[in-house]
Amino acid sequence: MGEQGGTIPSWSSLGIEQALITHLERLGYDRPTELQQLLVPAISNERDILIEAPRGTGRTLAIAIATTELVADCDPGEAAVALILSSSDQRCSAIARDLQRCGAGIRRSGHEGIRTAVVSELGSSPAQARELEKPLDVVIGTPGRLDHLASNEQLALDSFEMVVVDDADALAIGDESMALTNVLDSVEPDRQRVILAGALLGPLVDLIGSRLNDPDRPRPTVAEPVPDGLPQRAFSVTNPTPEHVATLSTLLGSPVNVLVSPRERETFEQFAKQSSTALTVSSIADPPSFTQGSALICTHLPTSTGKYARLVQAATAAGCSELVLLAAPSHRHLLRALGKVGGAHLNAAPFPTEHAVETRQTMKLEDLVTDHLSKVSSQPTPRFLASVHRLSAEYDVADIAAAAMELAHQALQREIEPGQDIPLLLRQTSPTRSNDRRQGGVASPDSGAQRRKGGDRRGKEVEPGMTRLFVAAGYNYGVRPGDIVGAFAGESGLSGKEIGNIDIRESFTLVEVPEKLADDVIDAMVDGTIKGRQIEVRRERY
Repeated sequence: MGEQGGTIPSWSSLGIEQALITHLERLGYDRPTELQQLLVPAISNERDILIEAPRGTGRTLAIAIATTELVADCDPGEAAVALILSSSDQRCSAIARDLQRCGAGIRRSGHEGIRTAVVSELGSSPAQARELEKPLDVVIGTPGRLDHLASNEQLALDSFEMVVVDDADALAIGDESMALTNVLDSVEPDRQRVILAGALLGPLVDLIGSRLNDPDRPRPTVAEPVPDGLPQRAFSVTNPTPEHVATLSTLLGSPVNVLVSPRERETFEQFAKQSSTALTVSSIADPPSFTQGSALICTHLPTSTGKYARLVQAATAAGCSELVLLAAPSHRHLLRALGKVGGAHLNAAPFPTEHAVETRQTMKLEDLVTDHLSKVSSQPTPRFLASVHRLSAEYDVADIAAAAMELAHQALQREIEPGQDIPLLLRQTSPTRSNDRRQGGVASPDSGAQRRKGGDRRGKEVEPGMTRLFVAAGYNYGVRPGDIVGAFAGESGLSGKEIGNIDIRESFTLVEVPEKLADDVIDAMVDGTIKGRQIEVRRERY
């Protein structure tokens, strides 16, 4: 089911109350994923369910929607009507957040929202027991803590109308398997059980099989494999940021199309305006349109194999050079399913370190020098040969070459156009280029007399509520806007969206930040670093 045959899925087709549909759309969920199309109606039929649901397919929201619908159908009482089990405190808290966000859109018998309690090994057992004494709608917890509270008669497991087991495959093969069994066996036999697993592994099916009553087993559609051809790979990133994409752009040496979720789009577009990275941002919810020859980076995984197949086909047709997925470690099952359709073995590799990027740049620079050496050696009298002879009287030739490569590397950092590869360093720069790059937050190093006295920065007023900070590093240090944003955000907690214009000069940089946060940034950068070194950051002085 889903978008096959031209049918666009909608929340109304799932039988959800209109008030909840309106609330979901207000939260930014314009249409259901394929898993949500399968799972929400199946749960409303009140049958036991066993379904393969990897993370990244919208299962947390599916749990929240189905539980919200159940709570809305019940009169407010003292005892909770739904029990949700998951593998960690982090997952339990994520489910609780989505459940409370969904629950804010319902009103029942004068009570608005959903009353939840999270119990796990990270909290105090007595404190959690006191939470369970309050009137509740939903209890969310790890099997070990739930089993402990139930065995001490601090939690009644026979009152729940529905039990949901999230991350069931991890629970069935881990240390929590016995506790999971105890909890399931303590719930009334006629109550609905919903089991969601990243993969339907043998131990899980053996453990769960006898505890389900004629379960419904919805199966998401698996798309046909697409023809081989487009290189595909994945990197492990829990929360992808624009800085991750900028790093990959440097590593790949090509312009980048980045595909993001609708909620991430504004953040990435703001970064693209301020950064020298050749970055084109589009939303995964829009029809794909990619630049030929560019790499395609997805910060938000497609939620079905069908969507991934269409993405690979669109990227191939557009002539993209490569498809790169940024996926959380917990999305490994989804990655494998997508890889089968895309004709690639997708396992999330560790994200490249700064050292790996520098090594890549050095290798490209070596290729540049090697290529140019062949041209120089064929000249009757190379242009700089006399200079090398004079310098070699005092310095080792290898040191001279290393110094020349260092100068070439510094020139690369400031002269190369966004997205171009290192060999383009040898191209003649356009005399009209000096003003073109200032709009994106990168000032030209050839701005003339105005730059020598700082005339343009004195005449330009900052926006109300903003102030300028002086950073004692510029083009001469290889600084780029992404370095500034990454350092300020990483050290002070300032978000990329809060940083204004970044004006990079030869020996310093001017950065606009909110006036009320300026001192916090300065204090944080006392011990912080930019490109691995401590750099002075202070308020601008005129």
